[in-house]
Amino acid sequence: MSEKKNYILLNRSVREHWLWEDKPFSKGQAWIDLLLRARWKDGKELYRGELVDRRRGTVYCSMSYLAKEWGWNIKTVKRFLTLLENEQMVTVVSTRRGTSIIIENYNKYQFCGSTEWTTDGTTDGTTEGIQKNKGEIKRKKEKNIYLGVSDETKADAEAVLSYLNEKSGKHFKDGKGNMENILARLKEGYKVSDLKRVIDLKVAEWKDDQRMNQWINPVTLFRPKNFERYLNTMNTEQDNEEAELFATILRKMRNGMGYHRLYNKEQKVITLDGFMRAQKYLDTAADEDLIEMLKGA
Repeated sequence: MSEKKNYILLNRSVREHWLWEDKPFSKGQAWIDLLLRARWKDGKELYRGELVDRRRGTVYCSMSYLAKEWGWNIKTVKRFLTLLENEQMVTVVSTRRGTSIIIENYNKYQFCGSTEWTTDGTTDGTTEGIQKNKGEIKRKKEKNIYLGVSDETKADAEAVLSYLNEKSGKHFKDGKGNMENILARLKEGYKVSDLKRVIDLKVAEWKDDQRMNQWINPVTLFRPKNFERYLNTMNTEQDNEEAELFATILRKMRNGMGYHRLYNKEQKVITLDGFMRAQKYLDTAADEDLIEMLKGA
């Protein structure tokens, strides 16, 4: 059977037909609509006074516009596009120039036979031509992930992912889905050590739990609300543990045991802040001699 029999010719003007005006769209209709809206060849376009490149197989429009066209709300559009991304049907790229929706394997939907289009808009049925197009899409993904990210932050994010793989025994790759939450937390000002502490906490809790082990992944651990909750829980537990340890040391010092330096369990010098927490824990007045000692430690 000829491969051409797997295709139909569908004119883009179908979107102007009265049947297409029936809303809300089904998921299938929304998917076909994306295929119809995708550019069929590379080109340039004037956008807000700036000449920009437009790539074949890509839809250039906002989510609010799609919501209006499909009769959906924006949240529904976002969920639908996330579903398509998870199924590796599209890649959504957001930049200062707006939202781009790259149709994966666009050539499969647009042309029959072995003919494939290269990135310059010419046909090429060779493996080299197909690989060239795939490579272009991959570079777009990588460029979007690290857009506006310093080399130092990128290296930190990769170090966090590597640490997660090491501790969990898993093999997460540095793709968009795994890296974007890590990068987001680092951009917010959290330190690599903060992210590693959350990894340590959840690996210790979940690694040997068959039901919970699946949640040891970059998306779950570093999702904004999850990460903040995990880190705050850990900080509270650590503060209480340190306060108890400091209080024990202070009791010994009050009983005449002359420690000239105070250490916590990680062999780091206790800070003045740690001492004051211990004083609060003991519910006693500040000891001026010990404060002076800590200032000079």
